[in-house]
Amino acid sequence: MKDNENNAAKEKRFVDVDAIEKVIAELPLLARQGKIGVVNIQRALKCGFPAAAKIYDLIKDKSRIKIEKNIFELDAKRQMLYLEQLINDALPDSGYAPDEVYERLYAEMTVIDELGMAADFLFAQSIAEILRELSDIPCFVGIGCCSLVAYTIGITGTELDPIEHGLIFERGFREGRKPEMPFSFCVPEEILPEFMGRMNKIYGEALLCKHDGGLVLSVGDTSVTVLDSI
Repeated sequence: MKDNENNAAKEKRFVDVDAIEKVIAELPLLARQGKIGVVNIQRALKCGFPAAAKIYDLIKDKSRIKIEKNIFELDAKRQMLYLEQLINDALPDSGYAPDEVYERLYAEMTVIDELGMAADFLFAQSIAEILRELSDIPCFVGIGCCSLVAYTIGITGTELDPIEHGLIFERGFREGRKPEMPFSFCVPEEILPEFMGRMNKIYGEALLCKHDGGLVLSVGDTSVTVLDSI
């Protein structure tokens, strides 16, 4: 049984290597087309942003092409494109057919664009992905649970389906009014050092931590609250 598990792990590594090599080979073409590496590599490898950031570190010394590692290096238009692609990639695992949720997702994305909140969703998604690697405990709290976009890309977890629970997006996200701290996470004290280590590795010195009724992680104009208990 253990041999089978080891063989499966080896096969997965080979697949990952093949995928990485394929992406590296496509970089010159993507650059000539004016496309952003962060979007295309993440989609090609079917991995989240934290995993993709590690891959950028591996390939940046092997290519003369500049690759944007940090999502906050992207302009607002490209942040929206990246968020849209995350939704499209995640929809097959959401339990909903695209035609069932298209109208609501489109309405939410319209408001997210108008409020300039794509970066908020991307930052929260990267935090949620890291936390899922460190803990199985549901960790999301905040008004963001009303968002089907947040549910679809994995911010709020499988237990917080806004359609199933009748949560209304407009209650927390109104046109012309950006909610204050829409995304908060509970991070148990025992995993906080490792969590912060991973966050700092991705966002580096741009990540600011401060105590003000909780730990606040800020990059650019985007902030997420971290609580040690609910």
